[in-house]
Amino acid sequence: MKRTIWRRRGRSFTMALLLAAALVGLPGLSGPVLAEDVALLIGNNRYRSLPWVKGADRIDAMERALARAGFRVISGRDVDSVEMRDLLDEALSKAEEGDRFIAVLAGRFVETAGTRWLLPVDARRGRAPGTAGGALPLSVVLDAASEHPGRAVVVLAGADPVDPATLRRLPDAVLVLTGVPDTIFDLVAGPVAEGRDFATLRMTLPSGVKAAGFVSKRGSLAPRTAPPDLEAVREDAVWRFVRRIDELPLYEKFLAAWPRGAHAAAARQRIVWLRDAPLRAAREAEVRLGLSRAERRRIQQDLTRLGHDTRGVDGIFGRATRRAIRAWQKANGFEPTGYLDADQIALIHRQAREGEDAARAADEAFWQRTGALGTVRGLRRYLDRYPDGIHSGEARRMLDVLAGRPVVTPAERADWEEARRQDTVEGYRAYLDAWPDGAFAQEARDRIAALEERAAEEARRKAEAGEKKLGLGKMPRLIIETRLAQLGHDPGVIDGVFDMQTREAIRSFQEASGLTPTGYMDQLTMLKLLGARPR
Repeated sequence: MKRTIWRRRGRSFTMALLLAAALVGLPGLSGPVLAEDVALLIGNNRYRSLPWVKGADRIDAMERALARAGFRVISGRDVDSVEMRDLLDEALSKAEEGDRFIAVLAGRFVETAGTRWLLPVDARRGRAPGTAGGALPLSVVLDAASEHPGRAVVVLAGADPVDPATLRRLPDAVLVLTGVPDTIFDLVAGPVAEGRDFATLRMTLPSGVKAAGFVSKRGSLAPRTAPPDLEAVREDAVWRFVRRIDELPLYEKFLAAWPRGAHAAAARQRIVWLRDAPLRAAREAEVRLGLSRAERRRIQQDLTRLGHDTRGVDGIFGRATRRAIRAWQKANGFEPTGYLDADQIALIHRQAREGEDAARAADEAFWQRTGALGTVRGLRRYLDRYPDGIHSGEARRMLDVLAGRPVVTPAERADWEEARRQDTVEGYRAYLDAWPDGAFAQEARDRIAALEERAAEEARRKAEAGEKKLGLGKMPRLIIETRLAQLGHDPGVIDGVFDMQTREAIRSFQEASGLTPTGYMDQLTMLKLLGARPR
């Protein structure tokens, strides 16, 4: 069954377009109304072997109102199975050439085998309601109504009103109303017969009346005073079909057919929503994992080991980390969403461990071929390739001995190795505090300088990116330069261009205001700048 449904959907848009295009050829839609419009009214109250349906036969007011509105009224009260078939045949034969169609069916309804029926007054308990039993199938009436898109109403009235939500396969461009007889008959004799549009009808329904199907402002039973907007009718019919299927290819084809239509904006919004669905699902899946800061740092470390640079290991998944994740996903055959699920995280960790094992094996093998020989050349070759390798500390100690340097004490060596392991400004300063004239003091100072320079550059890049997010145009930049000058921080030429002198003025203002002196604008600097008083 499921494959059959999908096969039908594969051709659904083409079929919908063909059906909508066929509306042009329907009689009554291509020019002035010449044929009669039909109103079929059946009110069954006095059932012979079933409970009566109070008020179901009071159709007089509807008959008069619909006749005044120009309908050919075909009606019957308390009709048996033969009379019901005759009324239906007459109505269907005359409705074929008309523009408008309304069917009011009142009485007792039953449902069997997925089909709903209106029972004649001679229906018997326990007897099947099909054609042999003389009952009227609603599907036949709905099919007839579907031949009048935007101009058809089907009314179902009973002691236990039919819920329109339970009706199967409601046709496009047909309004279906359900309720108890008295209330819904007044509605038909009034607003419906007067030609009120279907959307307004639905908004003003009396209590107990329900509506389903076509509720557009383009639908009504008002007589035509001008040729209909056929293109609008076609678009509306296809749009309802596309919305029911709710698939991306159908929205794209609909938009290609009606790029400036009444539903074009809604189609575009739905296309964006459906296209973003995979990314949205991936993002939500990662959020549900609840990754801690430490877990995020480990992921960044492993991605970097695997050759995907995250531009730092800080536990924050910014643009660089998302870019690294997408690169890893693409390399491993995953959809490159930039968001991770549990299986992908496990694979990253496994790949990183495997890479570490392979790297350690290669390190050990190279040591055996070079440093383990105990020669200066071999030791230096090892350190050139593995400056932080497994045997790097041992290699340096051996070189010290071979070069005649003072032998480093185990305590200093341990402190130095710990500083190198941390590789932070704080770690190297801790070494210098303990060993200010140690064997590695100069190397520690050089490393501190390099780390501080790198940190400054990272802070500059971050500040620059933060300023870009503000989206400062020329006018805001002119205002900033003017305020800096007013506050005694010379920005140079006030031209809306942030050059080196402007950066120095911003930095000077930030220092004077107790802010981090980056030389770049951020929200806090902007607030301080605009709120400061000139000197």
